[in-house]
Amino acid sequence: MRRGEIRVVHSRVNARDRYALIIGNDALNESETASTVLTAPIDTDGIVPETLVTVRIAQPLAGIVRLDNVSSVRKERIGELAGRADADAMEAVGIALRAALDL
Repeated sequence: MRRGEIRVVHSRVNARDRYALIIGNDALNESETASTVLTAPIDTDGIVPETLVTVRIAQPLAGIVRLDNVSSVRKERIGELAGRADADAMEAVGIALRAALDL
């Protein structure tokens, strides 16, 4: 798993899988000792409004990355690769993360 990948996240509670953007550091993502990865969910239903802390993406799937809802997800719940966010989207993600965390 690498930063910028969009992956399926398998639900712990119900059978509804969702997509998330991997936003954590690659060294931690690939570490054998780290059991989780940092993710941002992607709203593919169009429910979430666009704000200072969201990023609209069109490829590899259409949706809104929610940087206001960052979470740590156990690696065994991370599923198949849907694709990668492009460089412009990842730059916007960095800006939105800084805004969300007031950095």
